[in-house]
Amino acid sequence: YTKEQQEQDERERAEAQRKAKQEREDKEKLEREKREERERSEKERLEQEEEDRKAQEELHQQAEVARKERMEREAAERAWASKISVSKAGIEQQIARIRESTKDDEPAQYTALLALYQLFSQIQAHPENVQFRRIRVTHEQFQQDIGRHDGGKELLIAAGFVLGAIDEIPCFISKEPDIEKDMDAWSAWFDLQKTAFDLLQTERERIEEEKKITRRKLLAAQKK
Repeated sequence: YTKEQQEQDERERAEAQRKAKQEREDKEKLEREKREERERSEKERLEQEEEDRKAQEELHQQAEVARKERMEREAAERAWASKISVSKAGIEQQIARIRESTKDDEPAQYTALLALYQLFSQIQAHPENVQFRRIRVTHEQFQQDIGRHDGGKELLIAAGFVLGAIDEIPCFISKEPDIEKDMDAWSAWFDLQKTAFDLLQTERERIEEEKKITRRKLLAAQKK
């Protein structure tokens, strides 16, 4: 066993030790990286769970606020509607309010009353068609023609419409009673719709007569 062999063995042992150390360090590094990745993933998971929890809590709070606002609005609407007489006298009162609130705007008055006449005319002609008995509260045309005037929305309540919602959209709804289950209730409902139609038809005739008078006056003025 020569000195050269001894040196060779030592070099091989040193190389083996170096490789073993390198492998150990590589293994430790890999395990450390895996551990750090697990810790990072766990941290991200916990952070995401916290974000989700806060988001759910915020949604819950928003839903609760919306629920309370809806309940308050519905209570206010019920209180408002309860003050309106559902009767012929109530309809007459609301027509008078429309006329009073639009006395300085004749075209707006005519538009409101004629739009209401058209509505109840359709109900009379097609009482089975629910589309004529559902009016979106926020519908732009309804608001422009009827809803913005004092007495406009109230007339619908006086004529038997109720406040409700369809697909969460606030609506005025005229609910037709089941004629087979309650003939008296159905007759009362239909008669009230007919009463509204008759009163509004009288208003339509008044408007047409006033327009004729206005045209005659204009023609007379032009001849002069």
